[in-house]
This record gives sequence, C-alpha cells and structure tokens, in this order.
Amino acid sequence: MGMRFALIAAALCALAAPAWAQGRLETPAGGVRLELVAGWDRPVLRVQSDGSGAIGAGEVTGGKSGVSYGGEIGYDVATSASTFVGGYAGVAGSTAAFCTAPSAILQSCLDAGRNLTLGLRAGLMSRGVAFYAKGGWSNAQINAETRSSLVPAFNAAGSDTLDGFHVGLGLQARLPGRAYAKLEYVFTNYNGYEYVVGGSRIKADFDRHQISGGLGVRF
Repeated sequence: MGMRFALIAAALCALAAPAWAQGRLETPAGGVRLELVAGWDRPVLRVQSDGSGAIGAGEVTGGKSGVSYGGEIGYDVATSASTFVGGYAGVAGSTAAFCTAPSAILQSCLDAGRNLTLGLRAGLMSRGVAFYAKGGWSNAQINAETRSSLVPAFNAAGSDTLDGFHVGLGLQARLPGRAYAKLEYVFTNYNGYEYVVGGSRIKADFDRHQISGGLGVRF
C-alpha cells in the first residue's frame, strides 16, 4: 500500500511539474530583459529666497514639458509564483528645454541632458500581468547657454550634473513570444544648489515627473 501511494504521488508530481513550469514562464518575471522607452517628461525648477538680504523672501516655480526617450536593461528573479524582484539600469534623453524671449542683447536657455538611473524593483504578477514599484539613484545633466548677437562676450555654454533619487509605479504585460509592454510613472528629486545673492540665501531645487511606455524582450 505504501509503495502504491508513493508511485501515485510521484506520477502526480511528474504531471504537475510541466504545467507549473509553463505557468511560471507565462509570468512577466525571470531573466535578463532589454527595453526601449519613450514618453512625457516634465523637469521642474523651484527657486526660494529667505529674504535675509536685498532679495525679498519668496518662491518661484516653473516647469517645461518635453519627450523623454531611452532604454533600460534589467534582471528579474521570480521569488514565488506571484512575486518577483529585480535590478535595472537605464539611460534617457529629453527634449524639455526653456529659453527666455529672443533678444539681441541676451537670451538664456536651459535644457535637460541625459539622465542615468540605477535601482531595484519588486512586484506582484498574475496571468502575464505585473504591477511593480521601483526606486533608486538618478543622475541628470543640465545644459545652459547664453547667446547675444549684440555683445559677443556674453556668449557662453556649460553643463552640470545633479544626483538624486527616483521612485515609481508601473504595469507590465506579456506579449507573444518573449516580448512585453509596460507603462509607468516616475518621480525624481535631485539635489539642488544653495548660494548667496545680495546677502539673501537662494536655494534652487530640481524635480522631475515622467510618464512613459516601453517595449521590451527577455533573453
């Protein structure tokens, strides 16, 4: 009787294993992934003055929308039949830029350069669809340029980089074969600047809002 029970149990396990494995393969998680992403990008600059000097206390906030584009590479591990964790690294550019009104005397422009990301994500998955949260380190480049046709000495250009952190939420769905599609929102906060102008302490902070879609493939 004991031997018969063992044989039946072994047979059931053998039959169930392929179905279980197939179910795991149908989930969005597991292995190396490579994707292209694009979407809406809105960098926001917030400038504050403490009013301790010649510049009065106050705050000015402004943003400019553009299109972000880039790619991401990652690696996911299924921690159960319905959960996964993974890491990723990405690089993206943006068309977001702000320029003052054209002038023969002086025109200034700020534009968003490349943005690097490195982080972790974790989520839940069911029937080929995953919901995940992500977060990690960001590094953005900001380009600045001043132009003057009247005073050539004012012509100048430069760039700087800002470190920060990002958090986001996303949905990912399996497509035929090894392909998948995703939609996500990401908020980024970058380290700002502090400086003194006319005795007033000025603080400049940079944030970023992004809604993007992506198409990827697993290997």
